[in-house]
Amino acid sequence: MILGIGVDILSLARIEGVIARRGAARLAARICSARELAQFDELTGGEADTLRRAQLRFLASRWAAKEAAYKALPFAVGWKQLELGYAPSGRPLLALAADPAAAGKQLPPVSLLATISHDAGVLVAAVVAQGG
Repeated sequence: MILGIGVDILSLARIEGVIARRGAARLAARICSARELAQFDELTGGEADTLRRAQLRFLASRWAAKEAAYKALPFAVGWKQLELGYAPSGRPLLALAADPAAAGKQLPPVSLLATISHDAGVLVAAVVAQGG
């Protein structure tokens, strides 16, 4: 059963502005789960510009996917309770992350289907929440 559908569209320039003002690491610490934060810390690039673009793509995709999930889910979750990864095929995989701070709180079983696309400085994410 479909519980909800969410979509988010994000200007990459907006995230670039946040990164310029506050730093990529600070934004990552705010929106990433523990596993995502470890992946962010492992990002490397030969040139500073290559690393900057990799960090921008990483953070923007998580921002948009999680915003879309907030709209699709029938219950509230925090930034760090959602986790975005990718299948070997490149397909996005979005799931509820284990949250040590929420010990004892049981969230309803839900599966999340996600898709992400970007072009011309804009990123869009769509999420379908399924349950029951």
